Amino acid sequence: MPDEKCPLQVAVTQMKADRDLQNLPRADRRVQRVATAWRRLADDGAPTLIASSGGADSTALALALHAVRAPIAIAHIVHDMRPREIAIMDRDAAWRLANAIGAPFLEAGIQINRSANAEASARQLRYDELVRLARAEGIAFIATAHHADDQLETMLMAMLRGAGLQGLAGIAPSRPLAPEVTLIRPMLSLLRTEAEELCSLAGASWREDETNRDESKTRAALRHRVLPALRDLFPTGAIRACESASLLREAGTLVERRVDEIFGSGAQWSRHALRDEPALIVGAGLRRTAIELAQGVGADALTKRIVDHAVDLIQSRQAETKQLSWPAGVQVAINRDDVRMTISQQEQ
Repeated sequence: MPDEKCPLQVAVTQMKADRDLQNLPRADRRVQRVATAWRRLADDGAPTLIASSGGADSTALALALHAVRAPIAIAHIVHDMRPREIAIMDRDAAWRLANAIGAPFLEAGIQINRSANAEASARQLRYDELVRLARAEGIAFIATAHHADDQLETMLMAMLRGAGLQGLAGIAPSRPLAPEVTLIRPMLSLLRTEAEELCSLAGASWREDETNRDESKTRAALRHRVLPALRDLFPTGAIRACESASLLREAGTLVERRVDEIFGSGAQWSRHALRDEPALIVGAGLRRTAIELAQGVGADALTKRIVDHAVDLIQSRQAETKQLSWPAGVQVAINRDDVRMTISQQEQ
């Protein structure tokens, strides 16, 4: 049950509750798409912690997995990005959902570091707390309710900033969060409207995050201005985008394999060998090595223009030595016969 010490708790939980939820039909095609993806991603149906915001997407995910009798728990992370009373209402909506379907409810609170990127800080702190809660319950999988429209938004943003294969591939269906804890996204095959349809079918209400309407943010502007027009032209375009993302992810895997073969784990390579490789492979290898040397520092500043300039010099026929200074103290030396990458001692 939510923390009784909260002065708003009594008022919030004594509000008129959702009418009795109806179990979603197990055979519903939307339920089956979510269930099939969950079984594939969660080691054939292992216990799963659902990260619930109280919104339609995470509510639909919980209802769909409950319909197929999946072993789930519901978790909500309270943060201070919004007024306290709003945050508590969101928390209580997640609690009421868990109570209605008979799922365990877990919660934690975080405070955002506003001296850094607040959204990035909030995201990382939420994941840290979800991992802690999952480990405490012996759960190896954490599910978020990212859906096909989220995927399309992410891919469009990546394309507009000139991202490479990894960025264009969008949201991955799964990724490691911590040792023995994996993040999974079983709803990528559903549209936002389908998630809302599932909630309505079950008789479940949901919370709306007003910050998602702030069109000064790129994602919100795309969601409210661009996606409706695309949806009118291509009603299932977001689903098709997810299929493209899968292909791009496979292509990225092939690139990584070739990078492993050519670049290995060192920081010095034959210039002749790099000349014979596609620019895509050389750029990916240089970027990866630079990020490893700098331990991730300056990765965002390592733009396509910086990397492409180095690739052009490496693959040119010029024999003179070139010395390039990259972010975070990384140095790239291009000699007649080899290419070397180092990092300044003061940066280590």
